[in-house]
Amino acid sequence: MLTIQAQGFIDNRPDFFDKGRLQMEQEIKQLEQQNPQSILTIESGEIQWQNIIFKEGGFSIWMPAGTMTEETEIIETEKGKIKFKVFASHPASARFVVAYSDILNSQQLANKQNILPNFQKKIVNVTGFELSSDRSYNLGDIPGREFVLKNDAETITFRIYLVGQRLHLIGASETAKNNQIAGAVVTFLESFKLN
Repeated sequence: MLTIQAQGFIDNRPDFFDKGRLQMEQEIKQLEQQNPQSILTIESGEIQWQNIIFKEGGFSIWMPAGTMTEETEIIETEKGKIKFKVFASHPASARFVVAYSDILNSQQLANKQNILPNFQKKIVNVTGFELSSDRSYNLGDIPGREFVLKNDAETITFRIYLVGQRLHLIGASETAKNNQIAGAVVTFLESFKLN
């Protein structure tokens, strides 16, 4: 039998039945008076969002709710295999993906300025899509690229970053022209934050 124990449980919150209604109201007033600085709220029609924190990968992102999948993907490169942990959300007519690599070895990191362009080429070759746009897209001082791939039925927007010794990939595909999904793609890509 598997037992899960909650760690970090905060037991200093007033409980209505133990401490009474007055203390609960005081805490609510205190919370209302606080001015949180970094809370992201997203309102976008029918799409519901969830904040996902990837401790091992060192980042967080807001993903549209949908069927969630997790898989491992291995990309063959000239300098060896790169293993990725891939997480995806599948709302209707779209797919939102975030992935991060295992720590790259010294040989893979030897020529840092070519890592992102070479990785981008690999993605373009694997998908067989046409490269529609490509540009540098840094995250502060973190090097990155944004590129869009298209075929007759689908558009995929990717951002890739080299964060320390890991590659991070964020991607969203749309299979139908839908303004709500197009707006969600931008929101999703912009919500990527390093912890």
